Amino acid sequence: MSSAIDQARALIDQAQTALNAALSHLKAYSTSTGRVSGSKLDEKQLACYEVAYCEAEITAAKVMLGYSSNVAQAKNGEANRIEERLALQYSAEALQNVRGRFNARRADFGFTRQQLTATLDSDEVDAFINQYLSTESMQAVGKAVLENAGFTGEYMLDEEKEMMRDQFRSFATEVVMPLAEHIHTKDLDIPDDILKPLVDLGCFGLSIPMQ
Repeated sequence: MSSAIDQARALIDQAQTALNAALSHLKAYSTSTGRVSGSKLDEKQLACYEVAYCEAEITAAKVMLGYSSNVAQAKNGEANRIEERLALQYSAEALQNVRGRFNARRADFGFTRQQLTATLDSDEVDAFINQYLSTESMQAVGKAVLENAGFTGEYMLDEEKEMMRDQFRSFATEVVMPLAEHIHTKDLDIPDDILKPLVDLGCFGLSIPMQ
């Protein structure tokens, strides 16, 4: 496994630990006589909203790091693949977002400045974020995707589903894209040139809402 992925996992785990502490603080603040008080919870509504975002981003980072490792294992440990680079970039973004939310209103989450400095604002976290969110790093990832016809990672699908994906990609590229601009700019109904091939692909019961 990549040492960078190992580092990202460790830093994301630190973020999870900080988030768990914030959740415990909010729970303690909102609990009255052994039950959650709706009115006290409302007093911390913004903080609750933001910890939900933190949980989502941390979980997504864990999933991406796990996915990257699974692909690397399937590809015999091939290093520096696009899956790894995207996972590292997203992990850095998640760390930056989480520490930004916590720093904006530390007291609401039960943190002191010293606690955050020792964890999410540590030199290691800061260096990781600056490395993988740098303009140079993000440009390199974007260039790699463009040079590989939009490839953003292995789907880890079986042969049948991979074939289906290729069919729909070809349909989008060869049938939809040449007509899309004209249809949108003229506000036209979708023509049979698109609908009939969709039927052939087994897409029945499609609907296009009025609004």
